[in-house]
Amino acid sequence: MSSIESAYENLGQKLFIRMEQFPERRLFGGAISTTLPLRFEDVSNIREVPDHQEVFVDPARDERKPNI
Repeated sequence: MSSIESAYENLGQKLFIRMEQFPERRLFGGAISTTLPLRFEDVSNIREVPDHQEVFVDPARDERKPNI
């Protein structure tokens, strides 16, 4: 395997790991989508969120993604 092939293989593995950590999330019933860290939880699973908002929180930190 050449060094270029090896570099592409390593890059592919890194991209795969990154995609696992930042899965695609469907918002507003699938009208749009985004990627967020896996650790962020959908607040609508915890409490009621108005239909015009999508809210995610990181339960391990006092860190919030802005309302979308």
